[in-house]
Amino acid sequence: MCGLSSGVQSQGQLINFGRIQLSEQKTITTFYEEDHDRLDELFKTFQASKQSDFAKAKEAFKEFKVGLQRHIVWEEELLFPIWEEKTGMDNVLDIQSITEEIQRLSQSVAWWNKWVIGGMAATAIAASVLVIAQMMVNREAKSLSEAQERFLKLKDEKLSKELSDKGVLIAEANERAANADKKAAEAQLELAKFKAPRTLTDEQRERITRKLKPFLSTTFEVVTYSGEPEPITFSNVIVETLVKAGWVFNPNNSHGHLMGLASGVVVVIGREAGSNAGKAGAALLEALRAEGVAETKLGHDSLQINPTPIAIKIQVAKKP
Repeated sequence: MCGLSSGVQSQGQLINFGRIQLSEQKTITTFYEEDHDRLDELFKTFQASKQSDFAKAKEAFKEFKVGLQRHIVWEEELLFPIWEEKTGMDNVLDIQSITEEIQRLSQSVAWWNKWVIGGMAATAIAASVLVIAQMMVNREAKSLSEAQERFLKLKDEKLSKELSDKGVLIAEANERAANADKKAAEAQLELAKFKAPRTLTDEQRERITRKLKPFLSTTFEVVTYSGEPEPITFSNVIVETLVKAGWVFNPNNSHGHLMGLASGVVVVIGREAGSNAGKAGAALLEALRAEGVAETKLGHDSLQINPTPIAIKIQVAKKP
């Protein structure tokens, strides 16, 4: 293999071509087989990476293309001359067949290059579509998040308003309940007053006494229903109050009973008792009314005059 124009050197030297170094201890056939295997691995790397790692696929394809072209050049400049020399056909070179082989290999490389480039372009387009789709997903996801946030905000505002409205309704209901309780308490108090027997406190008796003292010695008698505890008790309270004011109770010791009067207190002034009796009766009527004695009325009638004239008769009926 010494003295070849293809670049083959003497024993122990290296054959240099491009980036490949061939030791003469390794046969050309072995080297070609290994280089074919390397090109196959490059093409497989390209196919495996073209959709996941575009840069890696591109680099593998570039190496594959350079290696394939290098094979063609080696065949023209290295293998064919050695083959011609060994077979003695270096002067009878079949230029046409070699040219045809070169054209065939070039067309094959161009064909594969076309498909590889097409695949890479499709991969690039797919990658672009993926990027655009991801951008759309991100944008729609953001819009969805904003819409959900607005929905939750509106929902919270509506809930707050509903709670506020319910709070107002509850407050109004509580106010109505409080008013109802107040009215119920007032009604209960009125019922208790209605059920309670009539009486006069010490303060009330004192005020009545002061108003009636100007009419000292006014004669009076009290009549009520027999067998009715409440009217009888209240009659005794009135008697005690008037006696304390200096009035004279039942000087004739008469015993009368009330008949026909439904309720309340009637102050009856005797027609023959004179003007002072009228003034005393009016003062008594006003004093009882001032202390809240219900249905206190004034009347006139002919009262007992013998042996002692009675100026005023007080009729105590049932509690109104």
